[in-house]
Amino acid sequence: MQENARRWSLGRFMLVTFLLVPAGCVTLARGRTETVTIHCPSQGAQLSVDGKPADFGQIELSRAQEHELHVGAPGMQSRDLRITRRVNSVAFGAELVETVLLLIPAVAVDLGNGAEQDLVPKKLSVELEPNAYVVVDEPGFWPIPWALIQPATPR
Repeated sequence: MQENARRWSLGRFMLVTFLLVPAGCVTLARGRTETVTIHCPSQGAQLSVDGKPADFGQIELSRAQEHELHVGAPGMQSRDLRITRRVNSVAFGAELVETVLLLIPAVAVDLGNGAEQDLVPKKLSVELEPNAYVVVDEPGFWPIPWALIQPATPR
């Protein structure tokens, strides 16, 4: 009889935990997003994050996924960059404590939304370089095959 009461208590504890804990401890402590700073000194530079236009400066990004950045400006070589994720060891330790305490639903929430992840790098400064070719469009100038045009050497 006492064994059944313990099982029933544990079952109710798990059910109440599942219903009342909409987020895990790590999600509550760290949040689902992280602020990343992106800067580009080139005039007219434009930024897109995951294919959507964005402004330079501080951007809130989800920890649940990696992010693709594209920076470009007229007359400049564009750059494609990637913001990756890595496990935060302190947050992962908190996940282990939650698991020991049988807060499995909370752990599932934390793992699902990336709360235990860090985005790297957190600060980016992107410098664009001018395009490495010159197009001459003058009368009397013979066309030059693109294969013969050598890229300019960096200074």
